[in-house]
Amino acid sequence: MDVFDKVMSIFDLMALKAPPPGFLDSHTKRGRHLFLETTSARHAFGVVCAGWEECHADFQINRPSFPYPTIELLAAGDWVLGTGKNAQLTGSGALVLYGPSSPIALAATGPGPHRKYFLVLSGYQTSNHLEQAGIPPHETLVHVHQGPLMELYEQIITCSELPESQRKAVATALAKAFLLRAGASRLGPSAKSRPDGTAFERCRAYVESHYPEIISIRSAAEACHVTLEHFSRLFRKFTGTTAERFLSSLRVNHAARMLQQTDLTIKSIALTVGFKDPYHFSKAFKKIHSVSPQKFRDQFH
Repeated sequence: MDVFDKVMSIFDLMALKAPPPGFLDSHTKRGRHLFLETTSARHAFGVVCAGWEECHADFQINRPSFPYPTIELLAAGDWVLGTGKNAQLTGSGALVLYGPSSPIALAATGPGPHRKYFLVLSGYQTSNHLEQAGIPPHETLVHVHQGPLMELYEQIITCSELPESQRKAVATALAKAFLLRAGASRLGPSAKSRPDGTAFERCRAYVESHYPEIISIRSAAEACHVTLEHFSRLFRKFTGTTAERFLSSLRVNHAARMLQQTDLTIKSIALTVGFKDPYHFSKAFKKIHSVSPQKFRDQFH
């Protein structure tokens, strides 16, 4: 049992408001997290923790089981799920499910960047919520339109900003909504293998690698050698959101990390991530994080 497993096994004995020692290992570059007090195993449904992490290229976990039902969204980069003959390559838009009765082996591969979200749940009704959402608990890998799910992950994580009396109830309600949206957002088993899937992966990789300097969606489409109409259609089809919103989310999430980890001015950060207008940046930031950039920064400084 590694340090992470030991920490997770005592979550229901502690009220955690910051990453416990050993939670973020050497494979993780940085992250944003929500930690909640868990109650008795007899409670119906709740959130243990949630987070966003950027991982080093050598990130890997291999566990025979995990104390709580967990759903990870691979948001960027290439990953290998499983080991040996069961290993399969997957990438952004993949939900990985594991928990007490299922093993997990996941490793980053390729140059990255490697980014992922996670949601750790508890309660005897968790399996029922998964089934009602159309995600059988025994499934390990589900391909989804990731745009709406990224936004829900972000909303859950930012529950850390709420008053303690409201934090748990709001996070639980958002987790239920997340499961329903995940079920509604899942792609058919052959979606990734169609020609459109290959084109989308190429366009997605370009946007994720160049979002700070992209001038417009049209210029991004031209760089990917597809028409603007095809580019926009691909993002709607595979992410469930527009290319503009996908690009804005990447910029805002990068800005959130800079607000947390640097002392650069808000205007400088806006320019660095690709927003030319500070007012537009503030509006886009508040739409995703529900608070202004300044209020978000004040939590960490």
